[in-house]
Amino acid sequence: MGGKKKKGKKKGKKGKKDVIEDPDDEYKVMDLETLKKTMANFKAELQEVREKRNYIQLERDTLNEFYLNTKNEVRKTEAEIIQKEHKVEELEESHRVALKVYVQKVKHLEYEQKQNNDQIER
Repeated sequence: MGGKKKKGKKKGKKGKKDVIEDPDDEYKVMDLETLKKTMANFKAELQEVREKRNYIQLERDTLNEFYLNTKNEVRKTEAEIIQKEHKVEELEESHRVALKVYVQKVKHLEYEQKQNNDQIER
């Protein structure tokens, strides 16, 4: 059996390293007044970002509430439409039955009239 082969990519030159500066370096060399001003600017920026975030969250919540309310109204309206459609179907069926009864009564009266006319003629 053969030996295990190494998996992975070969790295470039070993002597070359990336130099990453510490972001805090610039603050270490500042004097106290500059640091206070920078800190005040950061606090103001933080407050502004928080206000914007809160405003966006309020807008999102408002839109979400509006969406949910509209969705519920649509459901209720659809339920009302279905209910009214069923009521119309029931009324149509009731009307058909009433028409059949009426036609049957008319036929019965015509038959009785014919019977009465036949008896009178005899």
